[in-house]
Amino acid sequence: MAMKIAIIGGSNSINATGWVGAFAEVIGDLGEVVNRSVGAAPSIMGYYRAVTESGLGKGDVLIWEYAVNDQSFVDRGKQTPELLLGYCEMTLRYCQERNIRFIPLIFTAMTKAWEPKSAYRTGLHRLFEHYGLLYLDVSDEVPAKLDRKRVPEYLYQNDLHYKPQTFITKFIAKRARTMMAQYQRPKAVAPLFATAGAQVEIFTGFDGCDRATFANSVLTVETFAPDPGTGMMHARISGPAFRLAAVVLLCPVNGGALRFTTPDRSFGITATFKEHGFLKPLLKLFTLTDDKTHSFAFAGATSFSISRENSATDLITDFGFVDEPTEKSLETATAAIVAMVIERRA
Repeated sequence: MAMKIAIIGGSNSINATGWVGAFAEVIGDLGEVVNRSVGAAPSIMGYYRAVTESGLGKGDVLIWEYAVNDQSFVDRGKQTPELLLGYCEMTLRYCQERNIRFIPLIFTAMTKAWEPKSAYRTGLHRLFEHYGLLYLDVSDEVPAKLDRKRVPEYLYQNDLHYKPQTFITKFIAKRARTMMAQYQRPKAVAPLFATAGAQVEIFTGFDGCDRATFANSVLTVETFAPDPGTGMMHARISGPAFRLAAVVLLCPVNGGALRFTTPDRSFGITATFKEHGFLKPLLKLFTLTDDKTHSFAFAGATSFSISRENSATDLITDFGFVDEPTEKSLETATAAIVAMVIERRA
């Protein structure tokens, strides 16, 4: 059976003319490359994409690339470095437990590459070294290769993306291939950023909902939406205390908004993305980390009722989503849930 090589990353890993295309050339017929990258999302999405990738097992490879996106979420105050470093760590621990090789690629936005290392990027170095992993930090290695003080501007297409089909994309591809040859299974060590004993669950056990399967050239997911007749769908999270960390959504142009109601609280989230001019549905991650104004921690088993929201007032928003969906978006809302990300603490 051919080795499976799964790529999880942001928009730098989606473009077929970028490093992924160059990587496919240097790999040849060594293994089957599957690209599960999702742009404009943090490492929580990366964890979700990794653990739901079927058939990934002993000796296979997972290539991780979420540093640009994680830093963007940190810079906008939507996440903390520790939280996202923890999800990156849980992803590599998932690989360690299953003997999956882990290849870390650290990309940096152009303006960030010209500044001192951030706390998040420094944390990535500590994390990968803690697990005995080789890693590529492009903003360190490329200047050294070119005898420059920093990554040249001409290697960037814009602030967030490397220029396709250039030296830098070929360099990344060759370095990823070289690291694969080192086997790269994370060492069995104590967690550094992830809470010891913490577990993350991907919940899809929705009831009373409108189920469908969405598929395009890069994505196939089962979706769950409020039943058109009742206007509701339900979820029962059993077991001990948990925290609702995120909701994975399939968002069309007019996603609208969704309301989550439990016996002791209710909150609405916007489900309309900000990608102007983009007309296709997007897989999006809505993170729930604003515990200053809302609590998403639950003491035990909890029932959720989920419905469409018809008001744009007092909605919780997230990076990459509009603050207030338009009246048209709310009226024609068709956003669906793919999964809920549940954290349980030991």
